[in-house]
Amino acid sequence: MTEFALAMVAFLAAHSVPATPRLRAHVVGRLGRHAYVASYSTLSLVLLAWVVAAARRANTGSLWQPARWQWFVPQVVVRRQRS
Repeated sequence: MTEFALAMVAFLAAHSVPATPRLRAHVVGRLGRHAYVASYSTLSLVLLAWVVAAARRANTGSLWQPARWQWFVPQVVVRRQRS
């Protein structure tokens, strides 16, 4: 679970750069617009992949054991929404 928390913090920290106009302008000024977009996109994809991989490796547990009939409720609701 620690790896997942670190991955989420890194992902959110990377996304704070475009949310801060002065910081973003500084980085764009140093790298150029195309290099910034390319590097930021690559970094975001790598961090997203890390978040997904860390989530898959994290320990999980059930909060409760659902009753057998509860497994069919989402299927019925989805089928009615498609019609």
